[in-house]
Amino acid sequence: MNKLLELVRIINRNKVKTIEVVGSLPPRKTLVQDFYEKLSSGEITNDEEAAAYFYQSDPDERNFKELKRRLTERLYNTTFFIDLNQAKYDGMRKAYYSSWRELAVAKILLGKGAYTNTKHLLKKILRTALKYNFSLLVLETTRQLRGYHSSIEFDYKQFQYYNQIHLEYTEIYHAESKAESYYGIIQNLYYGNKKKDLAEINGLAVDFLVELEPLVAKFDSYRLHLCYYYIQVNRAQVNGEIEEVIRVASKAVDYFSSEKSFSMNGLIIFSNLLSQAYWQKRDFISAEDFISRSLKYADEGSINWNTQHNLLFLIQLHSNSYQRAYEILNRIIKHKSFQGLLQYRQEIWKLYEAYMNYLICMGKVDGVTLSKYKINKFLNEVPLFSRDKQMRNIPVLVIQILFLLLYKRYDQAIDRMEAISQYCYRHLKKDETYRSNCFIRMLLKIIESDFHQAGARRRASELKQKLSNVSFDNTQTAYETEIIPYEALWELALESLENKFWKPKKRIEL
Repeated sequence: MNKLLELVRIINRNKVKTIEVVGSLPPRKTLVQDFYEKLSSGEITNDEEAAAYFYQSDPDERNFKELKRRLTERLYNTTFFIDLNQAKYDGMRKAYYSSWRELAVAKILLGKGAYTNTKHLLKKILRTALKYNFSLLVLETTRQLRGYHSSIEFDYKQFQYYNQIHLEYTEIYHAESKAESYYGIIQNLYYGNKKKDLAEINGLAVDFLVELEPLVAKFDSYRLHLCYYYIQVNRAQVNGEIEEVIRVASKAVDYFSSEKSFSMNGLIIFSNLLSQAYWQKRDFISAEDFISRSLKYADEGSINWNTQHNLLFLIQLHSNSYQRAYEILNRIIKHKSFQGLLQYRQEIWKLYEAYMNYLICMGKVDGVTLSKYKINKFLNEVPLFSRDKQMRNIPVLVIQILFLLLYKRYDQAIDRMEAISQYCYRHLKKDETYRSNCFIRMLLKIIESDFHQAGARRRASELKQKLSNVSFDNTQTAYETEIIPYEALWELALESLENKFWKPKKRIEL
């Protein structure tokens, strides 16, 4: 169902031209159309609901599977008729989508022997591709056109013209391919490796940049510059050079803002990186400013739009703007595109919702009340996180403990502490896990203090100082673990305690 919901979300937020197809019959209401409308309106959100509505059966029923297949094919076909003459599409994106659509038509016509129309379309596509440096489109159109002039219409001058362009763009394409390869290596080593070797990543990035520098100077290519700037940013991130991240990302924004090289995608990517860097500097005003700028270029309901709101939401939590964070959360979860998100992305927002509900229960959001939060229901809604044995399940365990402390369910809090204490046996290192380990040990001090507020504050004072001595790490791991700064969470945890001892029915070895 995720595949269908994604297609519906894309088609639904993009206007589709009213078209008349030669030889077609007048449109009529069908099961396929009804299915689309139910998904689009949010009346149906999963396979079970759809199968029950249309066939009073389960999702494995043959007729239901056939209905899904037909709707999927219809949606694929409909993408060809998305209206590109909308204000949200900049010149480059309009050109990109229309050129690939026309190339598909040209390929079909070529296969049917419509050579005159094929040549006309290919020349039109080539003009656009050359204007925007769409190297792959240039290669494909010139390959077809030089073939046309060497096998159908023998014009040696035209053959030489298209052949020369093809050879020039082959060199550009190879430069882009090399940059993309190097970018992929750095990204995987930095984000995809649990035991990343920062010295190795830095060394590779330096070597790659030296090799790419003359290519960047020679070719004015979007993909080449995108990867080159990204590798520069990754190298700076590896070395903790925030100012260098800002310098490179600003340079990239200037490049992608220029009239010749304008790209919404490039602007969004590097505006986000600038926002993250300013967030790490705790300059929340600048961080939000860059997110607001890039949001202008994101389609409402798109992945980019969702990702930017994700960052905007976290910025509010880290700047104590809980009211604004509440408004952003509500907008995302209630948006019609939410059900079309991948399960992992939905769970991220469910996790944020749990933290927001904790703030509400602690009286930190004006005008909103919540009698009691069902923490077990939340755990059922985030199975991917709660089963995760890596650092990402720490915020799930932490928020559960915070609610148990708030509700004075201390025996259950001890049980959850047993699950989280395993993270404290490792040696405390000043890496991206350091702040999380400090905070977990601080929570454990609450049990050692028999849930006495003043006692817990006193016992955890040394750990709190260690926590404060290490700044928030602006990495992907930090985004996933430190949703609210640990210093703020600690004060909230203490606020939920009382200045009296509580003797547990059981104790754990800490």
